[in-house]
Amino acid sequence: MAADVAEGWDAVLDDDDRRTGWRLNIFKDAMNAGANGILRYYPDIGLDVVVLSKQFGRGA
Repeated sequence: MAADVAEGWDAVLDDDDRRTGWRLNIFKDAMNAGANGILRYYPDIGLDVVVLSKQFGRGA
């Protein structure tokens, strides 16, 4: 499951449509998979996310 989340995360980060709600959903899934990250809000493009953990997708 974590690998699927990682693949989905890459797809979202490459997606130009930053206003979609599934960016936040992918962030929540990443947190559940044990990744460390932050949410940032940019008024011009909407919600954005950043993954800080190099161990993302490998579990806790």
